[in-house]
Amino acid sequence: MQYFVILGDVVKSRDIPDRAKFQTHFIETMDFVNKRFKDSLVSSLMVNSGDSFQGIFGSHAPLLQICDVLRFSLSAYCTVRLGLGLGEITTAIDPKSSILCDGPAFWNAREALDSLYDENYYQTLTAKIIFPAKRGDLTQELVNQSFLLGDQLVHGWKKRQLELATFQILQHGFEKVPQVQLASEMKISPQQMFTMIKAMGLIAYLDAKSRTQTLLLREIEASQ
Repeated sequence: MQYFVILGDVVKSRDIPDRAKFQTHFIETMDFVNKRFKDSLVSSLMVNSGDSFQGIFGSHAPLLQICDVLRFSLSAYCTVRLGLGLGEITTAIDPKSSILCDGPAFWNAREALDSLYDENYYQTLTAKIIFPAKRGDLTQELVNQSFLLGDQLVHGWKKRQLELATFQILQHGFEKVPQVQLASEMKISPQQMFTMIKAMGLIAYLDAKSRTQTLLLREIEASQ
């Protein structure tokens, strides 16, 4: 059976000003993701040591959305890097903790995370996935290009634009909701909302992520 493993690191955690406040939000974010994606969860996303975290999800999980919920939820405090591995797990799986789990899915996630520090694209690249050897190479490349282009776009967003993206991802995922509705929810004018969305390329970002995620899940389903 195939699983998605997420291994994450907080970048430059020592530079975070209010460590106590961040730590509380960090743990709350893990809990939020576990509850939001409980139908896909295999072993709870959890802080494992210092500012690292890990979790296991089923191969049907909306992986790109999970990654964005993590990164945008934490974006007010820090940047995170996510190593993602697809593959088998050869040990027993504890639903509450994956600390003792091991297998190809973990090896691939670790390799992906380690490679982010070599392929950082001017410190903008935040996620990479590695598949089992000789399987789905084109899909793996597509997903990783989606991460790269998305990260390059997000890197150029201003504070208010990042707040809008965070609200969108946490409240609506990749679903495109009417801009008037978003404006009402964020308590800004529809014209301001239209201007921000157009300037930051948010619609293109959501479309690219949603379609890439659909292709990823189709590839996995077809290979099982």
